[in-house]
Amino acid sequence: MPQSQCLLRAFQSAVPHGMLFAILGSSGVIWGACYLLWMYQKVFYGQIHHEENKTLPDIDGRERFSLVPLVVMAVIMGVASPYWMKSIQPAVVSTLPQAAGVKAQALRHSDQNKTVVPALPATVANQNASATGGQK
Repeated sequence: MPQSQCLLRAFQSAVPHGMLFAILGSSGVIWGACYLLWMYQKVFYGQIHHEENKTLPDIDGRERFSLVPLVVMAVIMGVASPYWMKSIQPAVVSTLPQAAGVKAQALRHSDQNKTVVPALPATVANQNASATGGQK
């Protein structure tokens, strides 16, 4: 479940002080992003405080050459992700029955609290039934 849905569910939760937990979680995400940007600025654009670091050269040819495969794989993984995601499909399919049990508990809990939780897609339900021998 993406972070935005987790935080949305936390705001809609019937748990005591759930709103407080959701606010703390949201602020943690915001503070984490602020810290990341501050750190990025200091590391890449900050002043050099140690004199020995002022004489270091920038990236050379050997280092550029070693980064090329990483950049190529990052682009491939971002653009053509369905092709390499097939390699993790067996692990995902074996985890689905466990995830369906957690989802069923969430559905039962949501019925008690009158909140709307989307059901599993038909393909996930079919995979769960085949993985558990037809039992639901």
